[in-house]
Amino acid sequence: MKDGFFAGDELWSWLDSRASMTKKNQIVGNFLLTSRKRGVNFAFTSQSFGQIDLRIRKVCDFLALPQLSADEKICRLMIFSYPSLQLIRVYKFRTEPIFDLYDTNEIIDALPDEDEDMDFVKKDNNIRSEVWETGDEIDE
Repeated sequence: MKDGFFAGDELWSWLDSRASMTKKNQIVGNFLLTSRKRGVNFAFTSQSFGQIDLRIRKVCDFLALPQLSADEKICRLMIFSYPSLQLIRVYKFRTEPIFDLYDTNEIIDALPDEDEDMDFVKKDNNIRSEVWETGDEIDE
């Protein structure tokens, strides 16, 4: 992937710091660590920043910390520089349009472990990026 944007929800499940030597962690980590050279910006969510592999934490430019109002109708999003953790900006927005877009209770399958089929990755460790028309099958 070049010149794009990568968003990873619950990135800790892909790059758990306690599994830093797994093939899956190394492949995804290599992609993220070379993202600037590829012109790729990335954003991710995680329950705990400390769960993310240290190599990935070291290339982060900022942290975003959301805080929901008691009725969960307004979100206050604080943006901090990283690693200095100085507050840069605060955004406030209504949550209804965003909450309507997804099911927060949905569980997405994790990437396959190193023993499993890693078909989504080319042999040169570049993540395959293919474009196809809606409804068409991806050629293997």
